[in-house]
Amino acid sequence: KKWNLEDAHRHIQVIVERLFSAANAVFDAPSHEDPPAIVVFSSLRFLIGQIQDCQENEKSADRRTHFAANPFWVKHLSLLSLHMFHLKPYRQLANDLAQALMATEKALKRGLLLIRRRDFVVAEKECDKGMWRPLTEVCRCVGDFQTEKENWEDAVVAYQRHVRVSPLEPTVFLNYALVVDRARGKEEAIRILYKAIRLFPHHAALYLERGKLRKQVGDACEALVDFSTAIDLNGSFCECLFERGKLLIEERRRRKDVEKAILDFSNAASLEPTRPEIHFELGKALEMLGKDTEAADSYGRAMNAEEGHSTAAYRRALVLIRCGNYPPSFC
Repeated sequence: KKWNLEDAHRHIQVIVERLFSAANAVFDAPSHEDPPAIVVFSSLRFLIGQIQDCQENEKSADRRTHFAANPFWVKHLSLLSLHMFHLKPYRQLANDLAQALMATEKALKRGLLLIRRRDFVVAEKECDKGMWRPLTEVCRCVGDFQTEKENWEDAVVAYQRHVRVSPLEPTVFLNYALVVDRARGKEEAIRILYKAIRLFPHHAALYLERGKLRKQVGDACEALVDFSTAIDLNGSFCECLFERGKLLIEERRRRKDVEKAILDFSNAASLEPTRPEIHFELGKALEMLGKDTEAADSYGRAMNAEEGHSTAAYRRALVLIRCGNYPPSFC
């Protein structure tokens, strides 16, 4: 929904009144036994009191102002909505408040102008003043909330705004791309990651996610380049090692590629020994080279890491039979 400043101001006032009533009701209830909720609502009452005091001061000074255009209120309203996101029954209300805050561009005008001019240092100082950072968190919370509800287009809009107000954080671009993948397709998500990598060329996770998307659209060669770049940037990035190993045995299958995949899986297993899928894929790669005894051991580790891993148990049994070493259940 597109808001003008007047609409957003009225909407925010209604929500604040509802939150104030809820905070009073919970905090004053003698039988309430949820300490976290009481703490949160205590904070809410304080924040709402700050907002109301500021509003009264503005009125007494004969100045007509808006919640949505006053940096002081924007900061406290942002904090208020962040508190509400932590209480499940009030998350929709928190989302409504956050949406109204996000949609009032005048409240963000100074920060957005600074970013457009690429004056990142000054923009970061604005964050430190208190208004900016809570609002960036609001954008993230709305994106997370809409993602949980699988409202993909609404999540895209929220993360898009998060990118605009947090252009120095690569993980923001990453979240944006992942939601765009669900809402609009992989090609558009790949384009977003291209832009992000130009801004953050040394961030391994961006290459990892672009590699996954490229693999899914059938571009195995470019996916392999992305996984390899991510590993060059961060050699202990377990997920990159795992994904490159899978790609090598799925798409290449040449002996030298399978040997490289075995090395990747072995390194990944040493980094995260409790992940059954790593041991399972390592077993498959060892089988491809005829190393049945080692493959059986790897399948056994997958079974130990995940009780009831039937596929690993089945493949291990086949390998043992092939070696003439029948599993106990076959004897």
